[in-house]
Amino acid sequence: MTSDDIEENFLDLSEIPFENIGEYLNFWMDAIHCYGDEEEGIDDTKEALPSIIVVGTCCDKLQIGKETRKWEIQKQFDQILGDHPKRKHIKDFIMLSNTTSTESDFDVLRRRIVQLASKVETWGQQLPTRWIKYEQVLDQHRENQDRVMAYEDMKTLGKSVGLEIKDRNEMNLFLKYQHDIGNLIYFEDIPDLVILQPQWLVDVLKCLVSARKFQIQRNIVYNSDWKELETTGRLTEDLITQAFTGEGEGTDFVKYRRHILQIMEKFDIIVKPDIAEEEYVLTRRKR
Repeated sequence: MTSDDIEENFLDLSEIPFENIGEYLNFWMDAIHCYGDEEEGIDDTKEALPSIIVVGTCCDKLQIGKETRKWEIQKQFDQILGDHPKRKHIKDFIMLSNTTSTESDFDVLRRRIVQLASKVETWGQQLPTRWIKYEQVLDQHRENQDRVMAYEDMKTLGKSVGLEIKDRNEMNLFLKYQHDIGNLIYFEDIPDLVILQPQWLVDVLKCLVSARKFQIQRNIVYNSDWKELETTGRLTEDLITQAFTGEGEGTDFVKYRRHILQIMEKFDIIVKPDIAEEEYVLTRRKR
C-alpha cells in the first residue's frame, strides 16, 4: 500500500474516542466478514473463516501487565461486537513488542498463523491447470483496474482466451475457490456480481457504515438523512443513492447498488424491516 492508501484507509486510533473506535472496528470486521462462509454455516462446530489474530504491539510501553491489557482488549472487542457472527472470526489475541520481544515470542505468532491456515479447506488442494491459467487472466484484468465483473462476462472472458470452463458447476467451484483464498468475492446466491478487487467492497462499505471521520469530506454528513442514520440507524433510499453517486470514476456503485445491498443484508450489516420496503436499518447501531 502507498502512503496515500494508508492515510485514506487507516486512522490513528489514539486520536479517536472509544465509541468511534467501535465504529472503526465494526467497519473492518464487516468487510472481513464478507469474505466468510454463509451466515447460517457459521456455528459452534465449524471454523469461521477467514481467521483473525489480533496482535497488540508496543507492549513494552504498557504501564500494566501484558495479560491484563490483553484481557481489557478482549473485553472491549466483546462489548463492541456483541454476539454478531463476525466476532467468531477472531481466534486469538497476541501481545508483542517490535523492540523487546524475542524470536521465540514471534515464533508463537508464526506457529499460530500456520495452525489456522492449515484448517482452510484449500490448504494443499490440487487444481485443474485451466483454473491456474484463468486466474492469471483475471490478474491481468485487475492490473487494468477492472474492479467488478458480471457473471456472464466471466464466462465470456474464459471463452475469449480459450479457457472455457466446462459447465456452470465448475465455474461456481472456480469462483468459490478464488473467494476462499481471498482473490475475489463471489456468492452463489448473488451470482450476477463478481468482485475482482476486494478493496472495491471495502470502499462501498465506507460509503455507508463507516465512522464520521471517513465521511467528513463528503457533504452528506450534513444531510438530514445522514443525521438520522447516525442517531437511529435508519438508512433511506435517498441516502443510499447520494452516498453511491459521485464516487470515483469506474466504481460502479450505483450500477451494482442492488447487489451491494443484498451482500450487506446477507451478512446482517443491514436489515430491511417488513414495515418499510424502501428502507434499511444498520444492525450494528442497535447494539
